[in-house]
Amino acid sequence: MTKSRIVILGANAAARIVAYNLSYQSNAEVIGFLDPDTAKQGALISGKPVLGSDALLPELYAGGVRLAVIAAGEPLLRTKLRKLLEGHGFELANAIHPSALVSPAVRLGRGIVILAG
Repeated sequence: MTKSRIVILGANAAARIVAYNLSYQSNAEVIGFLDPDTAKQGALISGKPVLGSDALLPELYAGGVRLAVIAAGEPLLRTKLRKLLEGHGFELANAIHPSALVSPAVRLGRGIVILAG
């Protein structure tokens, strides 16, 4: 089975949680993180590198990465990053912990992060 390669936007505590959630998805492979803070470049989060800034999106897309998760809580920033990702052709992936309690009546969209419990 081919794993879906995913990039995470953000290199903060939320990004660590997103990577943790994705580690439970056998069909997902986090390739790394993007963050505008150049001091974070090269650092490892959950064993994966901070690759650089979102300026790398075209290169990642050209290399076959099609999925991304936004690891930011601020709504305006999330909206800006979603538009940026979609403008480059990326799809938003979900990062849902397997122990999350989600009603079967709920219809989930894309780009959702749901924590454990």
